[in-house]
Amino acid sequence: MKKILLFFILVAFCSCFIPHKEYLSPSIELKIYDSITKKPMEGVQLLKKNTKDSVNKVQDKYFHFSDKKGNINIRPEYYRNKTNRKIMRPLNNYIILKKEGYIEKQIDMFQYFKINEFSDLSKKYVADSIFLQRK
Repeated sequence: MKKILLFFILVAFCSCFIPHKEYLSPSIELKIYDSITKKPMEGVQLLKKNTKDSVNKVQDKYFHFSDKKGNINIRPEYYRNKTNRKIMRPLNNYIILKKEGYIEKQIDMFQYFKINEFSDLSKKYVADSIFLQRK
């Protein structure tokens, strides 16, 4: 009995030192189409911008481009929290979609996917039909 109790105390003590993932933005999948032809668009450029840095922040130091099927996948951003203190999520994240000959589209991620401070950011959010308009 003492061994079992000691084991649970040891596990509880060790779990205090394991860093926890604190998600700042979720994993997102976008599907982008032309507004007139309704066909998937290849080569659409994606930028991420948030209010913390107020300039265009490029995810993972490179641009994302849509593939032949119009898909763009964005990996989640997270912080390894070693102190178990709550950190503030960015107030709003914007996704900016650009392509030559099309009107630039800016999407507020939190508003579009209905994400609030209580939402689970570890799950994947999918936008299955985003249409870009021609100039």
